[in-house]
Amino acid sequence: MSIETSSISGSANFSKVPHGTSGDSFEWWSSCASLMKRHDEAMVRGWKEEIDTLLVFAGLFSAVLTAFNVEAYKLLQDDPTEISARLLAQISIQLAEISAGQTAAANFTGSMTSNSFRASPASIRINALWFSSLVCSLVSALIAILAKQWLREYMDEGSLSPRESVRLRQHRFDGLTTWRVAGIMGFLPLLLEISLVLFFIGLVDFLRTLHPTVAGIVSSLVAMSLFFYVATTLIPAFSTSCPFKSPQSWVFYQVSLRARRWYQTAYPQHTLATSSSISSPPSWRERDGDIVQSSGHALDLRALVWSHSASMDDEFLDSLIQSIHELDPENAAQLVYEMLAKLTDCSAFALMYDVRARACEERLRDVVQRAPMRPLERVVHALLELLSGIPRDRDPSKLGPLDILYTLWNLFIDQVTLLVKEHEPYRLRRAAVNFLWEHTQELASISSIYCPPTIGDVIACARASHQYPVPEMFVKASAVAVVLASALDWNSPRADVHERKQLEELLQDLGRFFWQCNEDGVPYDKRAASKIVVGRGRSRSVMARSWTGAELGLVEFSLEEHLALHRMQQICGTVRHPTARSFGLSQAQA
Repeated sequence: MSIETSSISGSANFSKVPHGTSGDSFEWWSSCASLMKRHDEAMVRGWKEEIDTLLVFAGLFSAVLTAFNVEAYKLLQDDPTEISARLLAQISIQLAEISAGQTAAANFTGSMTSNSFRASPASIRINALWFSSLVCSLVSALIAILAKQWLREYMDEGSLSPRESVRLRQHRFDGLTTWRVAGIMGFLPLLLEISLVLFFIGLVDFLRTLHPTVAGIVSSLVAMSLFFYVATTLIPAFSTSCPFKSPQSWVFYQVSLRARRWYQTAYPQHTLATSSSISSPPSWRERDGDIVQSSGHALDLRALVWSHSASMDDEFLDSLIQSIHELDPENAAQLVYEMLAKLTDCSAFALMYDVRARACEERLRDVVQRAPMRPLERVVHALLELLSGIPRDRDPSKLGPLDILYTLWNLFIDQVTLLVKEHEPYRLRRAAVNFLWEHTQELASISSIYCPPTIGDVIACARASHQYPVPEMFVKASAVAVVLASALDWNSPRADVHERKQLEELLQDLGRFFWQCNEDGVPYDKRAASKIVVGRGRSRSVMARSWTGAELGLVEFSLEEHLALHRMQQICGTVRHPTARSFGLSQAQA
């Protein structure tokens, strides 16, 4: 069945509602019936499992309790053995008195009257407690049997059409709600618990009449048990995360809410002005839902950390990286460093502290040597994902972009930059440049504030690559060097003069290279050229010096690249409107 809504004022235009086909209606009612059936089956299954457990316990407890009651009821009547002993004592006394006089008959009658039996108060209390306990246990079993019959009839629907099935189910569910069947089901365990409490109290009272030491020991055990019972009943009303939820704790929670509302109404002057009205959720589930809504980010973090620690499935663990962008920065950083801490011998908190203190180079490099490649690769990708989403203006007291870059370089990438040195084989240097090229693309958004200590080797590798006949390595190595070098303060007196001169010469080589490409009409990698434009825009002092005589042209450039180039020229103070020739285009193409 489809319903069209009016686009005017968002109101529904019921005059244009098309009538769904009978097939659509049947499918909709079938889906509704299936949803109701799944809900009812889960509800009834939970109730039946609880009833079965209750019946087993009630049967065993009633059998034990009956054995105690068999002995206890004897305390309410006179013992025949004691009666016989008293009679024999009276007879012997009377025989002795007969020999002394004629008043035996009267004395015998008075003695029998004065020795009539009376049950002690302790005996009355013990029997009252234990028989009441037995009644509560048997009543809970009786109601449980009745409840199973109710549930069987509730689920019996026969062969009906989906729509009729929905109607019948709703009719029965309304009756279930109106007649408080859920409350009765919750009352059954409470009734059995009352039976247990009565038995414990009677047991302590019974032992007090026998021996004080035994009574003291048992009383201590009973007191601890009752204290635990009361505590687990009361705590859920005050702690939202407490799992001790039960029908009796729910009753206490509702009573406490009403008491707090009454106090706010009766004594408003004692209520804080900022306190909000106290809402009463209809069940534990709704209460938990409210808590989940208010603590969603923290719960996300703990759930992902648990999933990472509990699972050994590499495919699943790889998929966790996708969740980093859905967390807030602080929780995302916590998750990533939990993943890294799993490869080390320390906690995530200690690892993050050492990263901020720049005191874990050896530990991170040891991870590279010992950790398997798959988890290590996962951590590197997670750090890169975290780096792309963390704010640049983050609070200095928290883990920031520089800390993440420090981890990345010491963990993995800094080891790769060592492979671009001149004494390394060409194939190894080329593989290292390609690796840095791919990862520099991900790090370019933050490379303006961090530069690896081996930047000089990268610049030297780029300059040396200019001599190779294939320009691909030269362009990629130059792009890596220019983007990473933009983080250095080249105007600082502490700047390496040799590295600065190398960078200026590299930029001049780049200018000549691109100019020659434009003259010859040879296209080149636009991604590398775009990176170089970004990198040059960040180091104005050096770039302006090397810009003269070397205009950067892009073959088959886009409008966005054209605007980026124009902004670069404005930054360097050498604004020149590019001609068709300077970008390798013919007049017709222009």
